[in-house]
Amino acid sequence: MYNYLAPLSLPIAIRIPMVTISITDARSRLPELVEDVSNHLSEYVITKHGKAEAMLVPAEEHEALLETLEILSDSKGMNRIRKGLDDLARGETAPFEDVFGEPL
Repeated sequence: MYNYLAPLSLPIAIRIPMVTISITDARSRLPELVEDVSNHLSEYVITKHGKAEAMLVPAEEHEALLETLEILSDSKGMNRIRKGLDDLARGETAPFEDVFGEPL
């Protein structure tokens, strides 16, 4: 059976460390920070009085995170994914043409 709790068995993205910055500094450097996030996939934790209050992350990463949460919250969809992974682990696969009715 497939180990559903083994996230390290899946490819993982290289993560760039988050940079912590005060809201005052973020306010004065916002165009620079947005440029950095957009071009270098940097992430910033914005603090207020030393407490993390907000994050500045690439829009694409944010969208991907929301999409992942949507998939994970769909219990029927997750059951289909688990079944498919179990089938794959047992070698029970079907040709593309049989599944989609057209050649790959």
